[in-house]
Amino acid sequence: MNDLMKHRGEILRALANRKFEPTGDGGILIGAGINAIPMGVFDVEHRREGDLLARVAGSNVIPTEGLNHILNAVVAGGAQVLTWYMALFEGNVTPGSTMTAANFTSTATECTAYDETARVSYQEGTPTAGVIDNASNRALFTMNATKTVYGGALLSNSGKSSTSGLLLAAARFASPRNVVAADELGPLHADPDQRMILAVSKRWHLWRHRGARWILARVVVPAATWLDSVVKASAAHANDQHDKVRLRLEICRRCPAFDATMRRCRDCGCFMPAKAQMPQAKCPQGRW
Repeated sequence: MNDLMKHRGEILRALANRKFEPTGDGGILIGAGINAIPMGVFDVEHRREGDLLARVAGSNVIPTEGLNHILNAVVAGGAQVLTWYMALFEGNVTPGSTMTAANFTSTATECTAYDETARVSYQEGTPTAGVIDNASNRALFTMNATKTVYGGALLSNSGKSSTSGLLLAAARFASPRNVVAADELGPLHADPDQRMILAVSKRWHLWRHRGARWILARVVVPAATWLDSVVKASAAHANDQHDKVRLRLEICRRCPAFDATMRRCRDCGCFMPAKAQMPQAKCPQGRW
């Protein structure tokens, strides 16, 4: 507790600036300096007989296995994965930090009910303004059975139900997709806000930093109960709102009516970074 009082100013500033991350066990992680969590977005189009039934998105998790690979390939000079593959899962689960390529199939119940003979390759474009995606060549899954698909993942092995290789990212869709034979799911995966490459942005996950490990062990853990009571409800709301704003802006950036220079919508005339933060605001084209 003495350590907590010693660093109380830093902790309160971090809380006020939302530089913290709720953990799965009810605690929080407080970052040293700028704390950024690498993440991306799975944007999925569901079509039936050529008609767009729905378009859903979901912020992904980059599990420990994926983080280790990023740091190894970018910082430590390790081997890179040249081709990634997209997969679907039908298990009613939410991916977490412990998910790996080895347990993805069993934990998430990989969905293999599509005509393509293997997981569909992720054909990324050129990174621009801190974002990389496969918008110009979406992965396409042609379903051949009635299924409920809960989410998707990005893996290094192309084989359906393979347990080898690496799991880079996984996401639960905002709403599950109830598909039938001949339906098409076209996932797009984007890594926004310059968060994919930790070494480039110089933003580091708390437990990857030696000094922050010390803070976690000596400050955060002893005070977990007290910190939970302060931030548990507000953290959940803040994270939900942050995800909602980010997804709205991502949709706007891809809209023909968006003026990228002025960051305004040509239809409604609004300045979108401000409008996207208004809970009751709506897109004039009904995109969100």
